[in-house]
Amino acid sequence: MTRKTILIFTVIVFISSSIASVTAGVKSRKGDSQDGAPSSSSTSAAAHAEKKSHSKPHWDYENPADWADLGSDYHLCKSGTRQSPIDITATKRANLGSIVFNYKAGPEEIINNGHTIQVNMRKGSYITVSGKRYNLLQFHFHSPSEHTIDGKPADLVAHFVHQARDGELGVVGVLFKACQENNTISKLWHKMPAGVGKKKKLSRKINVLNMFPKNRGYYNYSGSLTTPPCSEGVNWMVLKNTVPVSDAQVKAFVDIFPRSVRPVQEKYHRIVKTRN
Repeated sequence: MTRKTILIFTVIVFISSSIASVTAGVKSRKGDSQDGAPSSSSTSAAAHAEKKSHSKPHWDYENPADWADLGSDYHLCKSGTRQSPIDITATKRANLGSIVFNYKAGPEEIINNGHTIQVNMRKGSYITVSGKRYNLLQFHFHSPSEHTIDGKPADLVAHFVHQARDGELGVVGVLFKACQENNTISKLWHKMPAGVGKKKKLSRKINVLNMFPKNRGYYNYSGSLTTPPCSEGVNWMVLKNTVPVSDAQVKAFVDIFPRSVRPVQEKYHRIVKTRN
């Protein structure tokens, strides 16, 4: 074989090898776009998995005693010593400030959050207690009431959730007794969504203060959220006097949420103060 023949053979081998390499690269890129990263579908799946891994554990009212076992964020549901609700029995009369209500802004929307019916409020409403202001965020319902008075629950309760500038939550509990129709509840229930995650706009003209009793004496103690993560340091103010609601209105709520109540918790020698 001459030197010229060897040279031609070498060039042919080089060209063949280059073509094979390019073809393999094209196939490899095609495979990436169909079966693995960085295809848009696999990237989306990865993002979904990451989001899911950081989401809060699902909880329900079937087994409230097991909430703490769902995740470390919920540990206070079992280990906390200032948990809510409680059975209000012995109380101590104290020089508590009156709750001054400044509910000027109306409701914005009513939502079924999967655990209860919640009404989100427009900004601008607040209460003042002993000079401290708590802005109203939302209110929601439970049936029967979570707090009990001498072992007896009310037929329905509304929890009005407020927050102060320092982050402290102040919750006012309004107890309902089944005896006659409540006009404000009627306006809310007319828009009440049955499906989880569904929400509807509400008229800003609805005056939620009409759901409150005229005499606003209250029980006061330091407790917690009654749902996970059961955070403590909540300033609870449970009004002593009830307001009316009809059996049909209670049933309309219970038909959607047969269970919406955390059992009463140990008081651990906490003192419940009272203002008439």
